[in-house]
Parts: sequence; structure tokens; C-alpha cells
Amino acid sequence: MKHYVSQKRQPLKRTLVYSFMTIVVVMIVTIMTLLVLGFSYDERKGSIAQGGLLQFASVPTGAKVTLDGRQLGSNTNTKATVSADDHSIEYNLERYRPWTKDITITAGQVGWVNYARLVPNNLNVNTVDTLANVHDTLVSPSRSYIAVQPTKSSRTFQFVDIRTEEVKKVQVELNTALFTGYDPVQSSITMTSWSKNENAVLLRHDKGATSEWILLDRDTPASSKNLNREFSLAIDNVYFAGSSDQLMFVRVDDKVMRASTSSGQVSDPLAVGVASYSVVNSDTISYVTVPSEIGIRTVGYSRLGFDEQQMLRAYIDTTGPILAAQSSYFNRSYISIIHEGTLTVDTGVFPDGSTSAEFSRLILQDVGNDVTDLSFSRNGRFVLLEYPNKFAVYDIELDKYDETAWAYESDTTGTANWLDDYIFWSDRGGTLRMYDFDGANQQDLMNVTEGFSAALSGGGKYIYGFLQTDAGYELRRVQMIL
Repeated sequence: MKHYVSQKRQPLKRTLVYSFMTIVVVMIVTIMTLLVLGFSYDERKGSIAQGGLLQFASVPTGAKVTLDGRQLGSNTNTKATVSADDHSIEYNLERYRPWTKDITITAGQVGWVNYARLVPNNLNVNTVDTLANVHDTLVSPSRSYIAVQPTKSSRTFQFVDIRTEEVKKVQVELNTALFTGYDPVQSSITMTSWSKNENAVLLRHDKGATSEWILLDRDTPASSKNLNREFSLAIDNVYFAGSSDQLMFVRVDDKVMRASTSSGQVSDPLAVGVASYSVVNSDTISYVTVPSEIGIRTVGYSRLGFDEQQMLRAYIDTTGPILAAQSSYFNRSYISIIHEGTLTVDTGVFPDGSTSAEFSRLILQDVGNDVTDLSFSRNGRFVLLEYPNKFAVYDIELDKYDETAWAYESDTTGTANWLDDYIFWSDRGGTLRMYDFDGANQQDLMNVTEGFSAALSGGGKYIYGFLQTDAGYELRRVQMIL
């Protein structure tokens, strides 16, 4: 017998079906959204709680990941959702030493554990070149070249190219006429910095009480310039501005200006009354002033085009130093200051003449009065404090402060040198040693001579260093990627 469905019941049936489908879709979307936001069921508490996400990566890749004692099903590079809590991580890769890290994750946070540089169990160290004399060395920003100066007064420089497996070396010599009153005995020439585009090196020529600045053109040494003559200024110091090798900030007495070697022009002063300053970007500096007539010192910043320099903080002058550094991280601006043994790091809106400052405090930390330098890392994530025998790092991402003592004794003052954006190297005690930014995963790599540069090759396969021997100065490298 044929059954007929009432025409009155059909719309009701369709409505119920469509409603059910809509509810299912909404539930699926809701569940997916909650998972993406890090929500999961907490078996211990019997409730849904928001966790976070951990991103794992290593060099080389393919390491097994153990999270809180349980091995994940996938190797680096990989990820995992976790509870908002403390977590322990371990990477293991055949023929490499284990790498461990403890991290605290807050609700909704993404934790990037993507900077692990694994060290082989057996380190293969080779000599790739021997140089007769080495007075000083300087590694370029992208780790393409090592500039080598043979003697203190040498006008000859060697550029070691470490971009490829086969190390290449080019020698350049600067004309005596480029220097004022050059004397091979009394003159002292110091390499101070590379331009970010790696085309030029700044040199300071000292003779007696007189100093001048030379721009060494790596590719075309004949195009090198004497900056004091170029701008007709008695320059106290020079920093490259941004990535160009033709733009730079110069300080003359207490005034800071931007100068261009391509145009030969010097700007009006960006800031006056300056005791010290650092470069923020191609048109911005941060600075600390000298004491005013009533003993006030200020920390501020200024930008090309500002009508006046902008004060961020004011202090009554004391005997202790004031250190300041400014940077940005993920489109947020930060200012870090050390005054009377206290570190502050603030973030927010910087004044520009038409708007006032709006800051929020990230950290207030007692750091003592023996800090020798304060800076931000190149990626803007870390605030670095240097001491004679230790270093300290405040991590903006994790809101975490760590102090690390150097592992070896030395007669020289320790300097925290970045191997990459997350790892330091030190040559104290004649041992090249690497440290994570928080002091973890310390590893000895090879014997070196203190005071020279170490460099990680662009691809990360080798780390280079110098060792003085009876035959001269060996350029050595240890293989990091097998």
C-alpha cells in the first residue's frame, strides 16, 4: 500500500532537518574555534580550559620531541597544543647531544621553541687557513664575511668570505693619503662596525689626541672616504643609519646629526645635549643627555623631521650611569632604561610632538650598578645587559628575566656576542662556548684565542674561530650540521 506524506508535514520536516544541520555546523565551527584558541578538556579538573600552542623547530631538523616526558608522534619541525602551565621539552637526534628547555605557557599563548641549534656528539674541527698576523677581527651582520686587520696600524685588511664551503680571502689596502698624518708607528686604526648591507666598514684612526673616521668600501677600496673631510666636521663618533652604507649618524660635541656620503649633506641636529646615543632605525635615534644646569638628565628619542627632540624620562643626575636602548618587536615600540641599578622596560605610544606618551610597564628589576652595556637583540625580542663576568636577558615574548655567569674565568671583561638571534658565544678561557639566551644548553665547541670574532656560517653548517699557534693564526671551523 502506498503511503502519502501530508503536504503540511513536509515543510516541518525540512525545517527540522535544516535546523539539525545548522546546529551541527555551528557545533563543529565552535569546537574548531576553541581548539584553535587552545581550549581543551582538562581531565584533572573535569572542565574545559584554554591552553596554548608550542611550535617546535631545530637545526638540523628531524629531532624527536619529548614533551613533559611523552614523545610526540612527529619530529621537528612540528607543534602541539598544551595546557597553560609549566612544560619540559627535550629534542633528540641521532649523533647529536640532547637539547632541553623548560617553558611556561599562559592561556592563549604561542610558545616558539624554534631556535634550538643541536651540537654533534663528536665535533669535527678543521683549519681552513693560516694567517701570519691578526690584530683584530669583525664579523659582518649577515655572517658573510670576517674582516681581518693584521696589525694595530695596518692600512691593509683581509676579507674572508665564509658564504660557501670553500673559504675565499681578498686583501685590500687603503691609500696613506686617506688618513691625516698617518704614521706606521704612532697611528692606531680600529674597526668599529659593518654596514648592514655588508658593503662597508667604519674605521677610527687615532694618533695622539686626534681622531678621525674612515669609511672603508669593501668592493672598491679606492672609493673609501675620510668622513671628517667629507663633511668638514670634527666627528666624535659615527654609527651607520639603517641598512645603507651611505647614511650615518654623527655626533659632534653634544649634537647628533644624520649625514649622507652620496649627497655630502648633513642634517640639522636631531638632538642636542647628548652624552650617548644609539640607532633605532634609518631616521631615528634614542639618547641620554648630559646634566642640565640644575642636574637633570633625560632619556629621549628623535626622528628626522621632528620639530624638537622628545623626552621620555627625566632623572636627577647621580654618580651612576644612565643606560637606554629603544627598539620594536611585532609593531610595538619598547624603551629600556637602567638608572640607579634598576632596569625598566616599557611599551606603548611614543610622543611625536602632537601626541603624548602612553606607556605600560613590563618589568622593574634590580640589576645592580655594574652593568656595562644595555641593548636590544637584532630581532627586538631580547633586552641584553652586559656585566664584567655575566650577562642577563629579559625576554619580551615570555616576560622572563635570566642572569647567566660565564663558565670560564678570564683576565678580560666578558662580552656577550650573538651567534644568531637566540644564542651567544664566548671565548673566555680560550674555549669557544655557546649559550642559549637564558643560559641553558651550554656547549664547548673548540679551542680559540681570546679577543677575536667567532662566526656562524650563513647556512649554519660551520662555526668559525681563530687560534694562535707557532705557525701563525689559524682560521678554524667546527662542523655543526653533519
